[in-house]
Amino acid sequence: MTHQAKKGNRSMRKLLAAVIAAAIVGTPSVAHAAPEPTAPPAAVKQSKPDGTIAGSLRAGVKPMADRNGLFYVYSDDMGSDQTYAGNSTQWPTGWNDKVDQLWNNGFPGSQDDVNIYDYPWHVGAYACIGNGDFWNLREDDYVFSWTHAHDDSGFELDPLWETVHDRGTSHKWVDWCGNNNTL
Repeated sequence: MTHQAKKGNRSMRKLLAAVIAAAIVGTPSVAHAAPEPTAPPAAVKQSKPDGTIAGSLRAGVKPMADRNGLFYVYSDDMGSDQTYAGNSTQWPTGWNDKVDQLWNNGFPGSQDDVNIYDYPWHVGAYACIGNGDFWNLREDDYVFSWTHAHDDSGFELDPLWETVHDRGTSHKWVDWCGNNNTL
């Protein structure tokens, strides 16, 4: 290619670049309104685990602790947990229907699973948490999935298939459960 041809190609490229630049600059743009600021979604305030059982429950994580034979019921509303070595026919005043975390830290063996009932005196449909299991009820869909077959009144079926979160009034230790408590 001759020097003259190269010079012409350069001139052509400069002209093409100028035309493209002019087209871009001269193109009208559409004005868009700035997006409205939105508040972050409300969330359950969870703290970081502090190494204690209560701190882990408050944070919604399974505590790292040796087996101690206890069943833990934690409530955000109450800001603390209740611990049980045995059965309870009715949880303390203020604790009914306020459950956010459950932890079965019982010893393996007989009577090592726990049935959770929505009514006092172990009445109504129930959920069963297996030995060593931890349920974060804020995030998981655990439900009352078991009933007593001996009652035709319908009371025993209530609250069958409803979530355990913010429910529960009594519990008892049992020998076996199927752990089929999620939707």
